[in-house]
Amino acid sequence: MKRHFETLFAAFVISTLFVVAGCMRAPEEAQDAPPAQEAAGKDDIATLRKELQAVAQEMAQLKQGMTDLVDSLDVIEDLVKLTRRQCGANGDAIAGLRDHISLTMQQGDGGEELSAEDLAALVEKLAKMGVKVDPDKRTITMDGIVATPTGPLEFAAVAEGGKAHESLFMLRAEPRALNAAILALGLKPGQAGRFAGGKPVLPTGPVVEVSASWSDKGTTVEHRVEDLVISLNAQAPIPRTGFVYHGSRHQRNSTTGKRFYAADVTRDLIGVWNSPNVIIDCPHPEAPFDDSFVANNEKMPPKGTPVTVTIRVPASAKPKADGDEAR
Repeated sequence: MKRHFETLFAAFVISTLFVVAGCMRAPEEAQDAPPAQEAAGKDDIATLRKELQAVAQEMAQLKQGMTDLVDSLDVIEDLVKLTRRQCGANGDAIAGLRDHISLTMQQGDGGEELSAEDLAALVEKLAKMGVKVDPDKRTITMDGIVATPTGPLEFAAVAEGGKAHESLFMLRAEPRALNAAILALGLKPGQAGRFAGGKPVLPTGPVVEVSASWSDKGTTVEHRVEDLVISLNAQAPIPRTGFVYHGSRHQRNSTTGKRFYAADVTRDLIGVWNSPNVIIDCPHPEAPFDDSFVANNEKMPPKGTPVTVTIRVPASAKPKADGDEAR
């Protein structure tokens, strides 16, 4: 019995040693893969990595192309909406008005004299686009509503479809019509504000006075717009220095090559932050920065209150014609 047990034990030990030896050889055999096969595997991985990088670059280019296309489509969509909204019953009138503005803007000049007949026709066209002009009083009026923002103030007035949450008022007026009205009163566009050498350059142009009026319990209340704008730095309304006219700008669509009037797309009318897209701008030293002002809520009526914005063009703002000095 003892001998039989010893025999079995010896057999068990020997078989166990063979198993252990086999396990110890397996990793060595696995590590002895042919060098050529290992090199080929590395080459395949490097090739795959390059192909993936190329695909990533193509995807990035495609994404940028899609972004550019979406931007272009947004501009086109805005212009289509604008055209549809304006050209209902007034297609011919608006086409003539567009030609008038395009001509003056391309020349980079305004201030041309219109005949009494042409001026009367233009005044009628502008009224249909929400801009009422009184050539004798040299005033421009536009109706709308109060759109008092809760955050920083960037505009005194925008047209419908504009950034009402950053503006005092939202007006039912077409930007190109406001520009035409100012040109018809003899003003020449100035220059938009900008940064040069890292320093702000304020906008320039003929100075106009802007006020807003509304009804409060049957009584008409009127304020200069400067009184409705609070400087956060001074903690007081900005000085009554007036606003300047620089007329917005024309831009060219990078896809179609066609020019469009920027204010018609952005819907900016009167700015308190210096934007090249507004038609009338603020010359305050803090206006180059978009977080300088807030609405004067102590004087502003409730949101949605009907309002009339009036632009007064002083005779002194009209450029002198040749020979005026002699007369």
